[in-house]
Amino acid sequence: MKNKEILYFLDEEVEVLLKPRLNGLTLRMHPDRPMWVRTNLKTKPEDIIKFLMSKKNWIEKNLSKFDEINTKFKRPELIDGEFFPFLGELKYFQFSSTYKSTGTTDEDLLKKLNKFYKTKAEEYLSQRTMYWSEVTGLKPLKLVFRSNQTRWGSCSSHKQISLNWKLICQSPALIDYVIVHELCHLQHLNHSPLFWKLVESFLSSYESIEKVLNDQQMLGRFLD
Repeated sequence: MKNKEILYFLDEEVEVLLKPRLNGLTLRMHPDRPMWVRTNLKTKPEDIIKFLMSKKNWIEKNLSKFDEINTKFKRPELIDGEFFPFLGELKYFQFSSTYKSTGTTDEDLLKKLNKFYKTKAEEYLSQRTMYWSEVTGLKPLKLVFRSNQTRWGSCSSHKQISLNWKLICQSPALIDYVIVHELCHLQHLNHSPLFWKLVESFLSSYESIEKVLNDQQMLGRFLD
């Protein structure tokens, strides 16, 4: 067997990644990628299918959830007149006609779009982090930007804060919450009652903001 194979389950593509010295089987699903199974080189295809059958209900539940995500957070098309989320609003994007005459591809446009979003995100998030650092008196030793699929931000024991630059799609209130949340971790590197009390002292409505943010998690899914 090769180290990577493709099979189908419930009419869905499944990437099978075969690695030496792996024990058992691991299944992962994501709305923007095919589901994949990791297992060892000796695992037979019929055993993989049997494993997927044992997870059938869970797989179907997630596929249904992904359908809802695809409906709610439709990927904008790279065409004139399309709208893209930016700081909580839908912004009209118009692409220069020169792109059409020079044979620029959608892939090229997407790279430029990603660069634009990332540049604006780093500028805006840096400014808001500086602002909230002054307000809270909590200052990170380092601020970095990442594109994380599952987390808006993180804070390390070395007082480094990481922010997901895709936050630039969210509203300023939601962005501020993430920044305050991570800054408060500089004082409490946990989610203890003391931590939440500190967050609340700066943002009294943090609970309602967090619910909206969780609901909006896939808003920037069109960005790489």
